[in-house]
Amino acid sequence: MKNQYFGDQRDFMKYDVLMEVVETTPGISRLTNIPMLTPNDQTGEGNVTAFVEGNRRSDLYHFMRYCLARGDRNIRNLRTYFANRRFAYYGYRDDVHYEDGTRQEYFDSIPAKVLQDAVVFIDPDTGIETGANTYMRGKGIDRYLFWNNIVTVFNRMNANSVLIIYQHLQRNADLVVQNMRDKSTALAEHLGRPSVACVDDGDIAFLIATKSDAAMTHVSGTIPEYAQTHELRYHLFPEVVAEAAEAQA
Repeated sequence: MKNQYFGDQRDFMKYDVLMEVVETTPGISRLTNIPMLTPNDQTGEGNVTAFVEGNRRSDLYHFMRYCLARGDRNIRNLRTYFANRRFAYYGYRDDVHYEDGTRQEYFDSIPAKVLQDAVVFIDPDTGIETGANTYMRGKGIDRYLFWNNIVTVFNRMNANSVLIIYQHLQRNADLVVQNMRDKSTALAEHLGRPSVACVDDGDIAFLIATKSDAAMTHVSGTIPEYAQTHELRYHLFPEVVAEAAEAQA
């Protein structure tokens, strides 16, 4: 995450999705945001701000428009937006830049209490690691979330908690679904879970893993309807798990 992205079209979708999971999943009392905050750059990313409210959360839309109008693009503003809600909000190191050199310490130092009964959101610039280290270093290794980082966080979460990971999609639209199938299946294997849910708009995706079968059953019952309402794609990978769930329904 970079502050230059705050309040853009992707952010509007991002926080609406997160709030949907927080507000509809039983046992959740907290949203924990792990932003992996990196310095702004000169790429122009984050400049898509002419989005419309549509049928997403009106208060979120107007808050983002307010921040954009003020030129106040900073993820610390989320502390204000999420104040006085039925769930707690925790922004982990949302005012400190993340660096690969302190990667292990960064993830090990997340307070234990904010991983309990929580939707835990990890927000790397790009997404889960891909290719060799030389490739990622060429792109900027700070932009990637490593598998062992994910496992470290997930193992510390309690049974009610839900993990959501931001994933930027590749530009070749024909390969997006296969790419998300591969990422989701690998994530399920790394976490020792039977399935991972995925919702995307063709540009960005959110991978959703739960600590319990009951939580995934609930997510699989609510998020597809949300996805349909907002013209998003929803998948449950591995697909054999999805087929089995449908057969039992």
